[in-house]
Amino acid sequence: MRRLLPCLALVGLFGCKGDLALDPGQAPSTLPTVGQNNTSNPTNPASVLGGRDGRRLSDLEVSKTLDDLMAELALDGATVEPPPLAPADVRHQFSNTSDSKNFTYDQLFNIMTWVEGVSATATTDVNALMGCDAPAAWDTCTDAFTRKLGRLAWRRPLSDVEVGRFQAAYEATVAEGTRQDGVRAIVEMALMAPDFWYLSPQTREGESRLTSHTVASRLSYALWGTMPDAALRAAADADALQTDEQIRTMAASMLDDPKAIPTVQRFHREWLHVKSPSELSKDPERFPNFNEDVATDLQSSFDEFVKRTVLDGGSVEDLLVSRFGYVNQRLEPILGLPGESANAQDWAWRDLGDQRAGIFTQPLFLASTSGSYESALIHRGVGVLEKTLCWSATPPANVSAEAIEIPPTATSGKLLGVESRASKANCSSCHDSIDPVGLAFETYDALGTPRTMYSDGVAINPAGNLELGPISIAFNSVPDLMQKLSTQPKVKECYAGKWVEWTTGHAVSTAEQPEIAKISEATTIRELILNVVTSPLVLNAEENAQ
Repeated sequence: MRRLLPCLALVGLFGCKGDLALDPGQAPSTLPTVGQNNTSNPTNPASVLGGRDGRRLSDLEVSKTLDDLMAELALDGATVEPPPLAPADVRHQFSNTSDSKNFTYDQLFNIMTWVEGVSATATTDVNALMGCDAPAAWDTCTDAFTRKLGRLAWRRPLSDVEVGRFQAAYEATVAEGTRQDGVRAIVEMALMAPDFWYLSPQTREGESRLTSHTVASRLSYALWGTMPDAALRAAADADALQTDEQIRTMAASMLDDPKAIPTVQRFHREWLHVKSPSELSKDPERFPNFNEDVATDLQSSFDEFVKRTVLDGGSVEDLLVSRFGYVNQRLEPILGLPGESANAQDWAWRDLGDQRAGIFTQPLFLASTSGSYESALIHRGVGVLEKTLCWSATPPANVSAEAIEIPPTATSGKLLGVESRASKANCSSCHDSIDPVGLAFETYDALGTPRTMYSDGVAINPAGNLELGPISIAFNSVPDLMQKLSTQPKVKECYAGKWVEWTTGHAVSTAEQPEIAKISEATTIRELILNVVTSPLVLNAEENAQ
């Protein structure tokens, strides 16, 4: 394949140094970084692409953005391969974390090859793409197309200086090739620039407050997972996203849009780090009725629970204690419900009974925190504490020497490990909090079905005490534990902090905790999200840099 943009141009566009952190101040002088004068604020050191304020798009966001961009260019029928980025490791964070800001050289050249494929697809019919039958020379049609493409790809209008750089590249390419080659060069420059791959940290002149265009992008990727639509672009171009009230009104309408549903669902899947249907695997002898269809049903049920709870006015308490769920015929036996569904396509919103309490008793979470044969009480205990209380533990250096190997098929044999850990100081410092929660969740098997005893006949006692810092909770069951956790202010603050992390790309700091507490005072999750997107933690670059 003929490379329209040489390798030097690739490095120049990304302004690379070292491990290719995208620093616009480091571009080779032979080729200025496209957009470098407009994507950073020289008065604000935090405003650097790839820094805390300029998070990189995830692979899913890039893919969705390109789909929407192609549709805006009337190329919605075009098929483009997903971006060549490995999915982020989201076991302890979100896929859009700003920690993934740097590209390796191999990634850059993979991206370059991918962008070349995109440009070839987009320019199959140049006249249709540009909306005119223009000459090879740069003219008003080419200029208008470049500004339109740049506005979409970079999520802000191009300056005349930036258009001039596109023109120079176009004319240099056409001089050695064809008009189609020149248009391909424009497309490749737009999609190779940091302005496409990163959310801009641009602030208002002399302020820490983000510009309307930056706010529009923050809102769009936080709530829709893609670039701003026509309404958001119009609001940004009119500078109508200045005040908290303007932003809150826009965000509320975005949450009402169906485009918010998959993003809200993905937030919760990544928050709990549940497995995708293709990742779930269960022992065929232990669970003979488990298959790919059941795995897909588990995610469908989880997603519908999230949609109804979050977007229909539910609270954080509802998220943790609601006993309702979305059920079809295949899920009835897993949920321990009487058969009422006519078939697998007959879904209903049903009361799941007093054995369920919110999202942590959803079978998808329970199946994800299990092995193929048995539940994993440590994974469940750690998962609940991490996600509800933002707790984390650092294992002692010599913990492996004291660990007891528990076979993955162990049933009541797991209790020996619990007793052993309780007798050893190095282990008990963490497991005194982990194990009581994990033991309570043993009342659900590896697929999430309720049980009162292990398969070897040993009874399971779900009662326990959670002691973690100032929190002390005595409980007699998982629903009782979740009910009492749901009243803890720390739980709402932890959840609010995760929405801030999702929106900004970085975990909240100690200095930001007072603002997180204010955000968490919301009555509903919708209100909490609106508090997040109008918070100075999101709207002020300097706040993000603390």
